[in-house]
Amino acid sequence: MINKFLQLLTLLIISIFQVHAIELIKWDRTPIKLTVNQDDERMIFIDKNISVGIPTYLDRKVRIQSLGGVLYVKSFEPFNESRLMLRDLETNEIILIDLTGAGKSKNKLESVKIVFENELNTSNVKQDYRDDVRDDVPTPIKLTRYAAQNFYAPLRAIENVPGIKQISLPSISLKRLIPSLPVQVTSMAAWRLNGYEVVGIKLTNLSQNRLKLDPRLLNGDFYAATFQHNTLGEHGTPSDTTMVYIVTKGSASRAFYPDYPELDLPDNNNDVKKSK
Repeated sequence: MINKFLQLLTLLIISIFQVHAIELIKWDRTPIKLTVNQDDERMIFIDKNISVGIPTYLDRKVRIQSLGGVLYVKSFEPFNESRLMLRDLETNEIILIDLTGAGKSKNKLESVKIVFENELNTSNVKQDYRDDVRDDVPTPIKLTRYAAQNFYAPLRAIENVPGIKQISLPSISLKRLIPSLPVQVTSMAAWRLNGYEVVGIKLTNLSQNRLKLDPRLLNGDFYAATFQHNTLGEHGTPSDTTMVYIVTKGSASRAFYPDYPELDLPDNNNDVKKSK
């Protein structure tokens, strides 16, 4: 098991380094009505560490990915109004979104930012939004955030973090990483900063059941680990794949457990011959 109980960087992945106009929507406990066009992706900024509850019948119709307080919502086909439940992992507050999947459109819907009572500037309905790159963010969080952006954020949104270098994938075995779940495990990329390394590992559900992901299921001598999503959908659905970002102090090649050793079993045939 993980020795230094994963300081679950349920990351304030303060994430996205960009500037653009955003529509502000105030959360007043009334479900927020939003639309997403087919084959388009819409960004919803929340600035909270959240989990997302998605009705199972939407699995093949829409993809919703959460990254550092931003939801990336992409529709594959039209669908009727459906309710999403967003839960603030720090306060357990529930935020309701009634999402509708519209048809194809040449007009791209603008991003929205859900704001709360103490955040709303009533003099503006639109504003420029910027996430500043903070120098005091711990290295493991910087690495995890950077890795997550490389896999899920648009290229223009990947922040430039001085000192981060992509490295060759370490020589590691993944057979013992999460053996209790029926998942395919594939290492994808790795980066290094200030003596720490992060490895981005893809997890794909091989079963027809939804799987709940828990860092306590991971085996290795890791400094921290963060799942992009906390569940995996059934095999064959758009939500059957996610990433886990594993941070190690020092080389990652020494943090993953090796394969189980081959058992040196006795040769039964030889034993029979000797007993004659």
